[in-house]
Amino acid sequence: MSALMEAGGGHDPSQMIDFLHGAADVEEVGRATVHGYETTHYRTVVDLRDAAAAAPPEIRDRVASSVDRLIELSGESSYPMDVWVDDANLVRRMKYVMDYTEVDP
Repeated sequence: MSALMEAGGGHDPSQMIDFLHGAADVEEVGRATVHGYETTHYRTVVDLRDAAAAAPPEIRDRVASSVDRLIELSGESSYPMDVWVDDANLVRRMKYVMDYTEVDP
């Protein structure tokens, strides 16, 4: 899972926007202030395999492995996501829900 977070900018918030390359049909919801920053609120569905394919080449294999495990655990290969991005393209808030309640241990 750490490789997936690394691909999503877990170590560099300015790269978090790259994680959204796995998203299709991004909808602009509107503007909002988040922790004092003016942001644009987006809603989309992220496909984990597409996000892994968009990861930087040096970590793509690790990300793909993490994605495969996440899909195995959750039974889902995509999930809805809301993201608030400021004018410098920094993600200021991100919200998503991954439901594991129906997965056998």
